[in-house]
Amino acid sequence: MSETTSDSAFPNTANLIWQPKLSDLKKYRHFDSELDLEDIATIIGNPEYVTHHPFRPLLHFEQKWRRPPKNGKKREPKIRPIRYACRKDAYIYKYYRTILSNLYEAKLHEKGLENCVLAYRKIPVTVGKNTNKNNIYFAKDAFDCIDRLGKCCAIAVDISDFFGSLEDKNVKRIWNRILGTEKLPNDHKAVFKSIVNYRYVHMDDALVALGYSEYDSVSKKLRYKINPKKIPIQLCSPNDFRKKIVDSGLVKKREKPYGIPQGTPISDLLANMYLLDFDIYMNNYAHKRGGYYFRYSDDILLILPGDGRAACGAEKTISRIIKKSGEHLKIKPSKTEIVCYTGQPTGKQRCYSLVVVENAKLRKRCSVNEGLSYLGFRYDGSNAFIKNSTLSNLRRKVIKACINAAYVHVRGHREKNLSWLLEKSPINAVKTEFMNVEDFEDSVREALEQEGAAFKVMTFWSYIRRAKKVFGKKSGKLFLQLRGIENLIQQSLEHQIRLQFSKRG
Repeated sequence: MSETTSDSAFPNTANLIWQPKLSDLKKYRHFDSELDLEDIATIIGNPEYVTHHPFRPLLHFEQKWRRPPKNGKKREPKIRPIRYACRKDAYIYKYYRTILSNLYEAKLHEKGLENCVLAYRKIPVTVGKNTNKNNIYFAKDAFDCIDRLGKCCAIAVDISDFFGSLEDKNVKRIWNRILGTEKLPNDHKAVFKSIVNYRYVHMDDALVALGYSEYDSVSKKLRYKINPKKIPIQLCSPNDFRKKIVDSGLVKKREKPYGIPQGTPISDLLANMYLLDFDIYMNNYAHKRGGYYFRYSDDILLILPGDGRAACGAEKTISRIIKKSGEHLKIKPSKTEIVCYTGQPTGKQRCYSLVVVENAKLRKRCSVNEGLSYLGFRYDGSNAFIKNSTLSNLRRKVIKACINAAYVHVRGHREKNLSWLLEKSPINAVKTEFMNVEDFEDSVREALEQEGAAFKVMTFWSYIRRAKKVFGKKSGKLFLQLRGIENLIQQSLEHQIRLQFSKRG
């Protein structure tokens, strides 16, 4: 065995190996060609190949969504940069993710963290069953903890730019720790370097350079020059990649000397691993005080016995301890939510919030008592509700869907008058997109049997129906919050049809 092969080999990985299936084949657009299962297996199972593999630039796009006003003030849209790998690189990342994930799961179990670190993991609803928990179950678990403690406080903390704050040396340190090595094997080292020294290309720039789109000379907005559906899965040949992408200077390096990309198959696991010591400390901190600790990616939640004094002490502890995991990890007090529960019976004040006083380090008691917001829901000590911002986003999506549906409806029936357009409005199609799906459970089961995505048959209404089932007695107010959605669809669609008809002239 050669020295390189020996250094790349990793012992006892027979049960950690990822075996690709047909459902793993990636059909998205990128710079490389598609691979079959045999090719994938040959690549990922060869440490020597991975060691010398030239990882390609990631493709970059941005997820944007409007945020509802807070305290009457308009807020800037939230922007999340997504950078995803070409097919061959993604398969390699998935393979090494599996190796690390199995070892990391064992470490979580050893440290008693298997029910504390929630995101990017499969946690069964019932031991031995295939159904795994999602955010509904995680929210219910947290709300049940509040009920068990009675008089308690909940401290919800958010890490700013989590993925973009991870330091190379600490990523490498935890990688070695999970592997149980002092020095990364050569193949692991190559994967590590590709993640921390990643390069990327803006998707829009690539489409323009390859002739699929162009920027409008007036609006400066991007528009397609061909039917988007005809853009090939392999965006270009290797020759065009070198000439039109690389030689044109479209390949960018990461902006800061730290941070990993969000969007590769291994990024989420590395982010989870990164906070292992923090998770151990905070879980022990909570247990010593008779409380609970949870972390869902960058969302940290502590539930402790006591009042605001216990909460403020915990807030300071979180800010102090997280710095030990990396100097760039930051927590903004203005984004930290503290809710105190009184343990009082129904009919009396069940909770109150402590909010930051502007230009001061102190917090004051807030007169609005909506309860803790967590993973899309909020809890006032008695009832679970849909989070206010989630409802606002739903209403915006409904209005947008009505605008699109009205545009297609009116433009597709140019010869029809307004009365006909209103009578034949596509309201059922819009309702189906958001409201109840008949035979929902059968549809989900059929999707799973066909190895399809069950979420494709899920509407917001069926999502809340599932939440109602999971929350049980706490769910009494959930559907009451959706009473106005059907009326909103009716009114918005009619308004948009009239508006599009008036524009038609």
